[in-house]
This record gives sequence, C-alpha cells and structure tokens, in this order.
Amino acid sequence: MAEQSRRIRGKPAGKGDHPLPEFIDKESLDTLSRFGEKFRLAGIEGEPWEFHELTVFNAFLEAHVRPNSTQSVQCMLLWSKWVRVFQRQTSGFPKLIREKEFSAIIRDTFGVAIANNDAQGKIFPGIKFVP
Repeated sequence: MAEQSRRIRGKPAGKGDHPLPEFIDKESLDTLSRFGEKFRLAGIEGEPWEFHELTVFNAFLEAHVRPNSTQSVQCMLLWSKWVRVFQRQTSGFPKLIREKEFSAIIRDTFGVAIANNDAQGKIFPGIKFVP
C-alpha cells in the first residue's frame, strides 16, 4: 500500500498519508471513512479508496446512464465514458470496476443482456448514455 501511495502522490509515503489522490482532503477522507464504517458494521470490509471508487461509479450511473426502450449504447463507449469520468475525478484507473465488472453491474442494474449488432458490435439495448 505504501508503494501505491508513493506512485499516486509522487512522494514517499509518510505517517498519515493515504493512497488517494491529493485533492481528497482530510474532510473528504473522514467522510469516506464514515461511509466505510457503515459497510464494516454490515460485515463488508473495504478500504477508503474502494468506497470512493464505488461512490464515483454510483454518481456516474445517476448522471450519465438512463433506461430508454428505443435506444442502445455500445458497450465499449459506455465503458470508456466511465473510465474518463473516473480519471477526471481521481487521476487514476478504476481498480474495482474493470470492464468485466462494469458489464455485469450494467446488466444487473438495468436488467439488460448484451446484444451483438452487426454495425456497432456489442451493445446494451434499452440504455442510453447522457453526456
């Protein structure tokens, strides 16, 4: 974990450092810790950076993904938008929600199956991306 902190922050890890981007201040870290405590009380273990990634992902879904019975979105387009949103907010690459997990969450959350469209490739039918 200390090595990861050095890589992310660009300096040696010291006492009190955390492996999150520098823009996450003490108050945000405390909020993430309280969020994590709720999960631990429910028997779910996790690190603050994991809860932060889940929070960013939930915000991404709420802001950018909508059910729409007449439209579809390419799987890779939606995946790349998720990665871009995550990178803008954290300057890193998602560690928990990779492509396989992303597809599973979208399928389960929206109740869709991946379809193969000859012109577009793999798509999520019934979902649209909202910029």
